[in-house]
Amino acid sequence: MILFLNLLAEWLNLNMFLSLVKIFQYMLIFYFVFNFQPEFRKLLFSIANLPIFSSIIRKEVVEQEEYIQQIIDAVMEMSSKRIGALIVFEKNMDLTNYVQNEVVIDAKTKKELLISIFSLNTPLHDGAVLIKNNKIHAARALLPLTESSNIPKKYGTRHRAALGITELTDAGVIVVSEETKKISYAYKGQFISRGVEKEELEDMLYDLLLQEKAKEIVKEGAKQREQE
Repeated sequence: MILFLNLLAEWLNLNMFLSLVKIFQYMLIFYFVFNFQPEFRKLLFSIANLPIFSSIIRKEVVEQEEYIQQIIDAVMEMSSKRIGALIVFEKNMDLTNYVQNEVVIDAKTKKELLISIFSLNTPLHDGAVLIKNNKIHAARALLPLTESSNIPKKYGTRHRAALGITELTDAGVIVVSEETKKISYAYKGQFISRGVEKEELEDMLYDLLLQEKAKEIVKEGAKQREQE
């Protein structure tokens, strides 16, 4: 009926009536989307599970896994060499309004690049590195410091900055202490762990950066490697 009215309005050149018919068409589309939302969700889920889409997802997961491994390797090496570091991972909230004086790099995340940025006496070593969309977005970023009075005095500027940005955003932060060599992980305004080991750090980054489907694929791959 709607199609017939649309053709009739075009044939008779009834512009105002044609506009009303089009508005009704849009309303009908929204009605179907909202009314049959579970069915649409099931359909999309079925499409996403087709072999062709699964292979695409797996390829993306492999790339993400490699990028996370580059970060882990860099963090572990910086810890062993007493190189202080502050790495911020942007999640859903844009961090633009929370950082200052950053130098935009927009480079592929590589272990060697991260270590060279934080190495002493390099121009960019002071401040934080921002990781955005799997890339090193910026370096030498100044973060807001926490204003909490419950922070132990032993915490330095890096740790206070880590808590500060996680109090205001949903970012996750890794801190490497050059004094103690300890690796800390901050999220939602608190340190989830201090003195993090490699496997624990890996789990934390997977939880922070990967979607549920990607986590399943990573776990499957890990099981296969163990069996081999």
